[in-house]
Amino acid sequence: MDKLPTRNKLLHHFYEHWRPQLGTETIPIDEAEGRICAKSYQSGNQIPLVRSSAFDGIAVKSASFSDGMPDTSVWIKDQDFCRADTGDDFPDEFDTVIRIEAVTFLPESGVKLDLSKEPVPGEGVRTSGSFMSKNDELVKEGDILTPLSLTSLLAGGYTTVEVKARPRVVFLPTGSELIKPGTPLTRGKNIETNGSLIKMIMSKWGADVTCLPICYDNHDSLRNAIFTALDSADILIVNGGSSKGNEDFTVHLLEKESSFFTHGVRCVPGRPAVFSLIQDKPVINLPGPPAAALAVLSWGIKDLYYHAMGSDAPHSYQEVILTETVSGAGPFDLYQRLFLYKKDGQIYGKPFSMKDSNAEVNQYCNGYTILHSDQSYLAGSPILADRLFSSVR
Repeated sequence: MDKLPTRNKLLHHFYEHWRPQLGTETIPIDEAEGRICAKSYQSGNQIPLVRSSAFDGIAVKSASFSDGMPDTSVWIKDQDFCRADTGDDFPDEFDTVIRIEAVTFLPESGVKLDLSKEPVPGEGVRTSGSFMSKNDELVKEGDILTPLSLTSLLAGGYTTVEVKARPRVVFLPTGSELIKPGTPLTRGKNIETNGSLIKMIMSKWGADVTCLPICYDNHDSLRNAIFTALDSADILIVNGGSSKGNEDFTVHLLEKESSFFTHGVRCVPGRPAVFSLIQDKPVINLPGPPAAALAVLSWGIKDLYYHAMGSDAPHSYQEVILTETVSGAGPFDLYQRLFLYKKDGQIYGKPFSMKDSNAEVNQYCNGYTILHSDQSYLAGSPILADRLFSSVR
C-alpha cells in the first residue's frame, strides 16, 4: 500500500511526462465565457478619454465659488452650468460636478443649490484613465474568462479573444457485461451509465465528449478500439478493466503500449485507476463502479482537463457542517460523497456510506470532500466541501 502514490503525487508525476500540444483559436468575446485565455491582453484604450462626470448632476466652474456661494438663481444654462450625467464628457470650461440631488432647476434659467459647503475643483469628476488606462493588464494567459474580464476586453478595444483549444475527450466503455441504456436487463448484465455521467459533468466544464459504443472483453478488439479512438482524442477515458479480473485486459494493454504508466492511487473509491500516456496523449482507465468513476473524475480528470489548457481547475469549495462523524479509510484517503443542503441559513453536509443504495446517493449527492487517511471529523464539525453541481437545496 505504501507504494501507491497519493493523488497529488500521481498528478505531479504525470505532468512531468506530459506536454499538452493543444492549439489555440480566436473567437468572438460573447462566446468566450469559461474559456482559457491563450495570451495576455493589455488595454488599447484610455477610459475616459479625457474626463467625465462621476454621477448625474450639473457641471460648474469651481472659480464661481472662490468667494463663497454665488447667486445661482441668475445662472444661465451652458454658460454658468451644463447638464452632466454619469460618464458624460462636458465642455472644458467646466471643471466640477454637483450631484443632481442637490440641484433644483428654476422656472426661468437659474438653479438652486442645496450644498453644505462650496465644491472644490475636480469634485465629482473622473480623471482621464480612471476607469481604464492604456496598457492596463486586462487578462493574462491561463485565466478562465469571466463575464467581467470579457467586458474589460471589450472596453479595452477588443471584439475577439484568443483562447486555448478545448481538449477533445473520447469515452470508451468496456465490458462484456454491459448493455446500452434502454436495453431490457437480463441476468449477468449491467446498464452502461458512466458514459452519460462523464459527458454530463464534463460538459459543465465546456468539454466536448464523444461516447463510443461498448467494447466487449476481447484483447484485439480493445486494442483496435483504443488506437482508433486516439486518432480523434486529445484525452481518452477507458472505463472498466482496471482491476485484476480474468477479463480485465485494459490495464495490461495500457502497460504494454504506453510511454508512461501508473496503476493505482492511495484513494478510495477509485484505487485501481490507471494514468498512462500513449502517443503523448493521456489515456485514463477509470474503474467501472460509478462511485469510483465519479471520484477519479472529480480529483483527477478535472485537474488533467484544465491542465491541458494551462489552467488550474476551478472548484466551488465552501465550509459545511457535518451531520455525522466521518474518517479516512485506513491507509487510503477517502472520497466522501455528501448531500449538501441549507437549513436556517447554514449549509450542512450529510455523508453517504457504501451501505447506502445507489438510488439514494444519486438522488441526493451534490458534493464531496476528500478525507486524508489519518483524518477524522465529528458530527457538528466544519469541513471544506466541493460542490459537484451548482445548486444546494
